[in-house]
Amino acid sequence: IGLKQISGKKLSYNNYNDIFAALNLSKSLLNNLGTVIVKHANPCVVSINKNKVKSFEEALRCDPISAFGGIVSCNFKINLKLANELSKIFLEVVIGNGFEKDALNYLIKKKNLRLIDATNLNLESKITKNLRCLICQGQSIYDSDSEFANSLKLVVKKKLESGNSEEQIYDFLQEKYGEWILYDPKFNKNTYFLWLLPILMFIIGGAIIFKLFIIKKN
Repeated sequence: IGLKQISGKKLSYNNYNDIFAALNLSKSLLNNLGTVIVKHANPCVVSINKNKVKSFEEALRCDPISAFGGIVSCNFKINLKLANELSKIFLEVVIGNGFEKDALNYLIKKKNLRLIDATNLNLESKITKNLRCLICQGQSIYDSDSEFANSLKLVVKKKLESGNSEEQIYDFLQEKYGEWILYDPKFNKNTYFLWLLPILMFIIGGAIIFKLFIIKKN
């Protein structure tokens, strides 16, 4: 599912359950920012402060008792300063969009703490949201549950696991399905019409409204 355990004890069933609950909530936060703490699949606290340390501190301050022994999901890369704060409370799992080297070296000293890298999960979501479901009614691959969409989700997942970059995945899919597969294609001679169409529609619509206004005025 795009998650990678990089340290700590083996995950239990309850850990997986809490991880999914934490990710479902944290990935729904405004602008994909903030911190979520979950325990027994129940949200304990949430903070959407864009400052990493303050985000965790604000979340913890809401209910430090319930947060004890819980799971933290951070919508950002974890640095040493945040790692130091995380180590001050007993936690089962810490999820981040990657860990800076010094932060990782600091946290892995806590042998029982499970560290989860969700970098690929976030990138996978970003990529599939930018891919058009070619057989659906205005849906992205991310939103669709069609057979076509599910097959492309699997392709993206495998490409990421193989070390392909976002750009390489887009290039592969464009070669197979054409520029239309992307909601946000590159600006070139093949896609300039897609980029200019909204502007042309705006100009034409404005001209029609102006003409109607003049006719009505006269």
